[in-house]
Amino acid sequence: MPIGTSKLGVLGAGVVPGGTQTFNTPGTFAVPSGVSKINLTGLGATGNSGNAGGSGNPGGSGNAGGCGFGGGGGRAGGLNMYWSPCFTPVFGPYQSCQGKPYTCGGAGGGGAAGGAAYTTTPGVPAQYSWSATNPGTSGSSGPSGNPGSPGSAGSAGSAGNTGAASTGFCRTFPGGAGGSAGNGGAAGNGGAGGAGGSGGSGGTSGNYGLTNNWCANNGNSGNSGAGGNGGGAGSSTRGPGGVGGGGGAGSVNDGTGGSPGCVYSVNTTPACGGAAGGNCGGGRGGGGFGPGGTPPTGGRSASNPRAGGGGGSTGASGPSSARYGGGAGGGGGRGNAGSAGSGGGAGGAGNPGSAGSPASPTAFNCVSVTPGGSYPLTVNGQIVISWNPQ
Repeated sequence: MPIGTSKLGVLGAGVVPGGTQTFNTPGTFAVPSGVSKINLTGLGATGNSGNAGGSGNPGGSGNAGGCGFGGGGGRAGGLNMYWSPCFTPVFGPYQSCQGKPYTCGGAGGGGAAGGAAYTTTPGVPAQYSWSATNPGTSGSSGPSGNPGSPGSAGSAGSAGNTGAASTGFCRTFPGGAGGSAGNGGAAGNGGAGGAGGSGGSGGTSGNYGLTNNWCANNGNSGNSGAGGNGGGAGSSTRGPGGVGGGGGAGSVNDGTGGSPGCVYSVNTTPACGGAAGGNCGGGRGGGGFGPGGTPPTGGRSASNPRAGGGGGSTGASGPSSARYGGGAGGGGGRGNAGSAGSGGGAGGAGNPGSAGSPASPTAFNCVSVTPGGSYPLTVNGQIVISWNPQ
């Protein structure tokens, strides 16, 4: 609504007094009769505030750690023999693997390194007769996962709009400038990579066997070794051809336990008594066979990095019905899966924009108008109309 005041002095007849009228909202100015010149001062609305920046984007999750590597198969125990000619009370040194290859212990197959073959003279029985040595080596740990990628920063907001202008008498009174845009939020950090899986444990080696008198066919057999995690054990039952090694663990399925070895012949396969490795890639256990003078076989290596090698086999103690001998090795274990990576960090919130600026007044003097006329006004801030006595 217009607010008006008049200026009435000591004027002669026919002189229009000066006055002022203020518009804070839209309206219509009726020009007093006799007024043809007016002065204008006006302004538009305050500028709008700037818009806030967008939030930062979260970081990506870390990658899972790699699988651990498979363990090696355990080697088989050999046979310690107290060498005594048949029916002759002659005592000699304890021996093994000297001219009698079927008394040796087969090596473990590789995932990590398998246990070395038993091929040497062990020395005194008190030191070696019942010990289990040369198990398969445990696999090494898998590699750590890569960290996740960081997120991107949030987008900046847009600047605020200029305040709406006021208009009248074919004149424009601008509004205030809009506020500046807010900055985007900070990017989220990438998640940490997962730890690598631990390596599979190596298969245990078989114990040594001991025969006190080769011809009298008396003595003791060594126990077979256990498998690593998921690997099969060496055969617990001794056959005429010794014992077969346990199968190595596959990356998916476990290896199976070894079987009794068989008597060597032209139809005997090298895997006689050796257990199959698990899927995928577990090494087959070595086959035990004899007593025809042929040494037992070692376990086969794994064909998958996460799988375990097969356990070694052992033969019989001699060419007769004697079955004393070392135990077979167990199959190597599979490597364990790596752990999952952690989730990425959240992005930061965007910053708010700044407030808009108030409009500055704009003045127009000696604007011509038609006495008694009407002029519509668009007011978004304020328009002040004044006139001098005329």
